This record gives sequence, structure tokens and C-alpha cells, in this order.
Amino acid sequence: PEKGWALAIPSFMVITFIFAYFFYIGYNMMKSKPLNSLYSIQDEMSRCMLDCRPPTQDGLPEIYDIPVDVINNILYYPGI
Repeated sequence: PEKGWALAIPSFMVITFIFAYFFYIGYNMMKSKPLNSLYSIQDEMSRCMLDCRPPTQDGLPEIYDIPVDVINNILYYPGI
């Protein structure tokens, strides 16, 4: 083995990891929905408060999505 490989292999690995990191970020940005999409608010897997069953006697209530209008009322109209 030559001495050049002692520098070439680690630098190749570092460049590969840096490329993979930026590729992963770019791929996730490509696959995510745009900010003005309605799917970023509610999709087919959303569960509203009306769809949930009442909590059991000893258990916790089910997890559900809070509607956007309820959040807006809490954040922007606290006196109402």
C-alpha cells in the first residue's frame, strides 16, 4: 500500500458523508408538501376531536389533532 491511500481513503469517506448529509436534507425538502398546501394542515390520517371516544376510567384520553381554528383562537384571541 502506498502512503497516498492513508490520506485518500479518509478524505473520500468524509466527502461521502458530507454529500450524504446534504443529499438527505435536499431529498426531505423535495418530498415535503409546500407550505400553502392543505395537506400540511390536515391529511387522511388526521383525527379530529369529534372522532375520538371518551376516555376510559383509568386511562388517558386518546390522541387527536386540534383544529386550526381552535389554535388560532387560543393564540390570537386570548380574551374571547
